[in-house]
Amino acid sequence: MHKMDGYELVETSLKLRPELKVPLMTAYAADRPPPSTLRAREIRTLVKSFDPDRLCDLIVDMLSRP
Repeated sequence: MHKMDGYELVETSLKLRPELKVPLMTAYAADRPPPSTLRAREIRTLVKSFDPDRLCDLIVDMLSRP
């Protein structure tokens, strides 16, 4: 992404739509944990590489919660 990383995109999006359910995918989770503003919310993170079934399970789980 140009001039914005995934965390910044999520933070900006949540300011506009706080009800969004957001899954993050990263290869850098150990190097750069989410900022405290995202840790306070239920932001789910998948670390690359992952099984496609894991992504499906995560999305189903997120959508089944209020």
